[in-house]
Amino acid sequence: MVGVVAAVGVAQARTGPPRSVPEATAAAGTAQPSPTRSAPPVAVTELGHPLLGVAGGWELFGRGDGQLVRIELARGRVTMTAVPVLLSTGPVSFVVTADRALVRSIDRVPGYVVPDGRPAVPLPPSLSQTGPAFPGPRPGTVWVQSGDGPHAVMQLRAIRGGRVLAAIAMPEANALWEMTSDSTGYLLLRLTGGHYLATPSGLRRITTGALLASGARTFLTLDCDEVHRCRPVVTDRATGARRTLRASLSADTPRGVIAPTGRAAAMFRVSRQGPITLYLLNLVTGSQRSIDLPVGSGVVAGSVVWSPDSRWLLAAGIDGAIHAIDPDTGKATTLGVSVPALTQLAVRP
Repeated sequence: MVGVVAAVGVAQARTGPPRSVPEATAAAGTAQPSPTRSAPPVAVTELGHPLLGVAGGWELFGRGDGQLVRIELARGRVTMTAVPVLLSTGPVSFVVTADRALVRSIDRVPGYVVPDGRPAVPLPPSLSQTGPAFPGPRPGTVWVQSGDGPHAVMQLRAIRGGRVLAAIAMPEANALWEMTSDSTGYLLLRLTGGHYLATPSGLRRITTGALLASGARTFLTLDCDEVHRCRPVVTDRATGARRTLRASLSADTPRGVIAPTGRAAAMFRVSRQGPITLYLLNLVTGSQRSIDLPVGSGVVAGSVVWSPDSRWLLAAGIDGAIHAIDPDTGKATTLGVSVPALTQLAVRP
């Protein structure tokens, strides 16, 4: 059972009951999805108090079947937007930029953009191809695939559409299936010879071994010698300095997510029976702290995300709720807001 603690600010007295306010519809002539009769395309709930004691401007986004949720924690505001169900069961890219969110399947089916406070609209043609999408290095930009197979290219475009701003050619066809964001606006690829950081300037190998977790400041890898003696290695991305971590880790688990400070990683533990669970790995000491929070039988990009200050680890639990985990104690609490079941999370700094 999940350990529960009162989140700072959640228990404050409310100024009134939450209220749902339908937002104005999109401007005339803008394509709109067909909302269900039971709910408006956009609904706002004012809680009357901040969540988790957050005073900064960062926001939490979540995606579920047919819904996108935006949570402004410091303002205590929750916006829910109806999004047409994607006509695919393939992996879904969920990218949040400065003023809108993108939801797109890896398959060639319609995807959608959700501008803040407005109904969902179809993706512009330049973003409507097949393949994954990832956040770009500049505000309002996104990496999208052009072409296929050995000739595939990841193109950087504005999320509003327009010309190609930069490009990264894929040296191998399988790179498209093992690609992830590097947390700074560029890409991580698994290719022959190891894992590589990909930018428009070219490729740089991170490790010949396994990439266990990544973050904006740090990589965690499992490096092995010629007789397969393996050791976890922490690499400082700014300096290239490498050090061995005293911990027993396996490459046979989903990739973890390193906190913005680079000092801790949210890691996944897979057992033969039961759901996948979380634990926190100290990247300085190698110590581990278990978290009593099942996250389901599969892990996707956005199953867990860190707050920009590393104060909270946010997870989409197996119960569909959003859980906030204090990394200092490992204790988890729900946000205390009613939202639909979510499968992917994203943070807007």
